[in-house]
Amino acid sequence: MAADPSEGPLKRPRASAWSKLWLALLTFPVAFYLGALAEYHAGPTWDHTLAPAFFSTPSSGFNTSSLQDVWNLIQRNYARTNVDPAASISGADKGLVSSLNDQFGDRFSTYFTPDEIRVYREQLSGSFGGIGATMLGRGGQLVIATVIPKTPADRAGLKSEDVVTQIDGKDVGTLTVDGAVAKIRGPIGTHVGLTIVRAGKTLQFDITRDAIPVPTVRSRDFPGGILYLRLYMFGEKTPDEFESALKAGLQHKDRKIILDMRGNPGGFVSAADFVTSEFVKSGLNVTVVGRGGAREQHPVSGKGIAYDPQLVVLVDGNSASAAEIVSGALLDHKRAYLIGQKTFGKGSVQEDFDVRTTGGDLHLTIAYWYTPDGHSIERNGITPNQVVALASPQDFYEIGDSSSDPAKDAQLQAALAHLR
Repeated sequence: MAADPSEGPLKRPRASAWSKLWLALLTFPVAFYLGALAEYHAGPTWDHTLAPAFFSTPSSGFNTSSLQDVWNLIQRNYARTNVDPAASISGADKGLVSSLNDQFGDRFSTYFTPDEIRVYREQLSGSFGGIGATMLGRGGQLVIATVIPKTPADRAGLKSEDVVTQIDGKDVGTLTVDGAVAKIRGPIGTHVGLTIVRAGKTLQFDITRDAIPVPTVRSRDFPGGILYLRLYMFGEKTPDEFESALKAGLQHKDRKIILDMRGNPGGFVSAADFVTSEFVKSGLNVTVVGRGGAREQHPVSGKGIAYDPQLVVLVDGNSASAAEIVSGALLDHKRAYLIGQKTFGKGSVQEDFDVRTTGGDLHLTIAYWYTPDGHSIERNGITPNQVVALASPQDFYEIGDSSSDPAKDAQLQAALAHLR
């Protein structure tokens, strides 16, 4: 299982290493099979002169004496005497960061304990121990977004849109997606118990964790010279896998393309830059605006191989972050026709900072991103050209499942009809 899209070791970049800046862009919030946080990799184009804007000394009236007062009262009066100071500090750290949500509606800044960070250090390595499903937060609930075929989650019977209410018998309460990920993932061969609500019914699942292969791209040909590309996430392997699948389709004389990014919670923006560049010859993919209005623009590469084929993009409410960057760019450039439902609406950028005193990690919003035409999708999402709903989540066509019927998928059928 995974978190907000994902990458390598979560370490705070120093001012001298902005070319390797990790900035998380997911939502999700997000997901089991991604392996970790959805992050933003600025790459070698990052402007080093922006560092002072992000690391300027803050002016603060923050008074820590109240925290000490509360701790002293707990120590003297709480019914139990074995209160763990480290756990209490982590709780205070989490509460401080969660106040950003109360003040600014920031859903993505969060504090991770050392144990949680350890879980997230396996990002995008190609496989991980988990159950094989993606998760997002919606309306205060933890919702299964997609289930990867032939994984423990699939074999156990988990379904898209299942609402997770308990993990190992404990209520999820206000647990974040990332917190849920940390609890659901674990050593291969161990068990995790999930209580879910599906269509008003409460169901119990006991799932054995396993090594989860992380697909980024799968493809197939449909009649009429149509190449179908399912893009699951934007990971380290995505550029190579995506170009390989795209080249194979073009060699098969496919001249129409369906890019399916439904359920895609995001990942590396460098991978998003690559995917957009395959279809758009010139211009921008995305603009990132940071503290104090500092701007960083991501142009397309001009090295794409599919500038001419007709393109339809499928999106839904679980398409987020880097998936929205690509969708927004293709829409602004009038390069693609979007079908499906409004996307998740994650237009912010997160960076990870080491918290040296605790060994934890601060996953903090430091910027917002905008489409080439200057639109922000934060909380608004992207509304497709043609809005089409699925009659049931189970109608979703899963290319990796031989029993899945594309004829039942109304969104996919709408894309095929548009191309034909």
